Amino acid sequence: MTCNIGRRVAVLLLVVVFAICFLSTLPVEPAKAELPSMVTTSLSLSATINGHSFTATGTGAAYPYLGRMVTTITFSSFPEDYHPLCYGKTWKCKRCHKAFALELDGGMNLYTLTQGNFDTHMTKTYSHGAEGTLTISAQIRMTSATHSHTDAQITGYYTGSTDAVDVLASHPTLYPAGPGEIIAEDVETVVMSDGNTIQISTYEEISFVDTTAEMPFMQKMSITPITLSWTPETLTFEEETIVSIRPVSVGGIAVPIDKFGLLAPYVGLASTIVVATAATAIYVKHVKRRKKKQ
Repeated sequence: MTCNIGRRVAVLLLVVVFAICFLSTLPVEPAKAELPSMVTTSLSLSATINGHSFTATGTGAAYPYLGRMVTTITFSSFPEDYHPLCYGKTWKCKRCHKAFALELDGGMNLYTLTQGNFDTHMTKTYSHGAEGTLTISAQIRMTSATHSHTDAQITGYYTGSTDAVDVLASHPTLYPAGPGEIIAEDVETVVMSDGNTIQISTYEEISFVDTTAEMPFMQKMSITPITLSWTPETLTFEEETIVSIRPVSVGGIAVPIDKFGLLAPYVGLASTIVVATAATAIYVKHVKRRKKKQ
């Protein structure tokens, strides 16, 4: 009987080991970084568009619990055959959008995932009445607990109308691409003064500084411009947007998997059974010894 009990204990231990191995293959919920109520932002930009080279600096703020981003950017000069709105909703906040978007239904912005430290490489392709391609690289770093700085570089060309008056809201999709990587895709619509529109298709590869961090599910963003204002006399562009992020799910809310939370009840149950079985085995062995002595 003692032998049989020992076998049962061994089987239970094997089950626990198998459960641990299986759950270790599931995605881990990233450590939840506490969001600051407000983050100041800054931008250093160098660009060459249609052969015209220029620089820009920007300052602003992000409010993660409101999803509100504001930025003012001043350019050293600007191409005559291009318009700031032809770039899309934002020159600075696009990186801030992903970093400090309002988190809904368990969504995770890039501050939560990376603590605000990541690199991006984006391609913008124009169509529907315009032609051209822009390539953007940017490095985003939290230089203090409440300040985010972006260094960005832009090169490319654009052929089309420069009489832009508005940019419509859009809904980028973020795809997990393995540890430390995300792919983002979006389609932006720029409205011209005559009512015609052009489209900008964006494809972005995002790399985390912490290469072990991982986005556990696909997400969808909502980016709504509130103010997009260009003052050519001072070469100043002002932008304000409202941004949110949430998991992409069907018929419910996606929740990150906490594999240790899943494992805990089974470990507790198995431990209880093992202890009870071991105690029974010891008791049976003790009874047998007493009978032999008698």
